[in-house]
Amino acid sequence: NIILRYIRSKPKVIVFDLDNTIWGGVIGEDGIDGIQIGDSCPGNVYKNIQSSLLRFHKYGVLLIAISKNTIENAELGLNHDEGIIKKEHLLALSASWDSKPASLLKILKENNLSQNGIYFLDDSEIEREEMSMANIDIKILNQNSSPIHLLESLLDLESNIHHTLTSDDFI
Repeated sequence: NIILRYIRSKPKVIVFDLDNTIWGGVIGEDGIDGIQIGDSCPGNVYKNIQSSLLRFHKYGVLLIAISKNTIENAELGLNHDEGIIKKEHLLALSASWDSKPASLLKILKENNLSQNGIYFLDDSEIEREEMSMANIDIKILNQNSSPIHLLESLLDLESNIHHTLTSDDFI
């Protein structure tokens, strides 16, 4: 495990899905009152996922949300009263029906970002597989869709970067 801490590159960008990744449910089907985020289970797991992402943001890691959704629904979910991650924490928000790798490449190009140090978090096995098959240097954080596993993946990455952080990394 100690060796992995030095092999794994420090994250520069975390790309994540919205539905069933940073909140439970599908905003377009369940509506704002139907998504799960808050202090009771299972919403508390999603709230902790968002707390972890916010800590990464404070470490200077760029956050990008890419969702197969409408922009209106994506923004609605990000404005949830119990939510921690808001649109202003994001470098970019892509909500469309385009492929996630294509959306990510477009965002990277628009922001003149390289492809190193990018991590991806998504509940969908299909989306994780598509991203891993794309011609992008990206590390897939989670191997299954369990919200607990999503959170554990972020916490593991977070614990690994604490060994390489300096005061210059915090914003």
